[in-house]
Amino acid sequence: MDFLGEGTLLRTTEPIRVMRYGNPDGFPVLYFHGYPGSHYEAHLAEPVTRRLGFALYALDRPGYGASPAQPELRLADWPSFQKKLVETLGFSRYGVLAVSGGAPYAYAQHHEADSHLVFTIILCGLPPVTGPLDYRRLPFLMRAHAILLRRAPRLVAGEADWIAKRVRSEPDWLWRRVYRQVDACDREVLADPRIHSLLGQSWRAALSTGGQGLVQDLVRYLSPWPYSGPPQRRTPLWVFHGGKDRIVSSDRVLDFASGIQGAELRLIENEGHFSLPLRREDELWATLAASLRPSFPYEVETTG
Repeated sequence: MDFLGEGTLLRTTEPIRVMRYGNPDGFPVLYFHGYPGSHYEAHLAEPVTRRLGFALYALDRPGYGASPAQPELRLADWPSFQKKLVETLGFSRYGVLAVSGGAPYAYAQHHEADSHLVFTIILCGLPPVTGPLDYRRLPFLMRAHAILLRRAPRLVAGEADWIAKRVRSEPDWLWRRVYRQVDACDREVLADPRIHSLLGQSWRAALSTGGQGLVQDLVRYLSPWPYSGPPQRRTPLWVFHGGKDRIVSSDRVLDFASGIQGAELRLIENEGHFSLPLRREDELWATLAASLRPSFPYEVETTG
């Protein structure tokens, strides 16, 4: 085990890897990683979630890491999949935190009636693709595969496997491409040796069995999103986005999220795709803990 830690592996009846970080007795929150990503991302929130009384249950989505591929799983199927997982984990009340490419799954569950879901937070999350312009504005890894899906779908799996192999052998290959694309505020965060190392470990773990997670995530994301209209049950939905995010443009996110009934949008002007969740984590988690009172069942130390 290296210095980044491994969390606690949980056994479930669903074919998915779940690792717990934070306070093991805390309020449960499901963590949905980015594209690509793995449960290792959640380790960055270990100190603040432990201090403020949250247990972070980080998933490896199907096809990533130790979670078997499920090509038949559609975005419309995710709420049922998540419901079974929550039942297995024994949550009576829980929240969801999604970052970047995990957002479509969080939006899907938020729209469904779920009496156990207390809140959903989306950080720097992907909105749906609604036209040709949106394709051109996808993150570079998604954009390349999306072009192949439209023009030469038989080549996508091979290309994704090649990228997975390259990242496993040299995670800095992907890191350099991300670094060149982002704003200075994100570059400052990415240059931190600990974050640099963790992202490499997360990407290697995500792609350890090949590129199937990349392909299946993309197919679900590019398919028409199965929900429209007001949510079946209103639970708090917070959408935080950085004004300097060059991975997922803020105008796309605000256009989409502003149409969701009851959603609270917060644009943080001076933050980017990585700096927002990492530099503002204390503020985000403390705000959440405070908002759950008086029903929040844990004594926590909120910070300003």
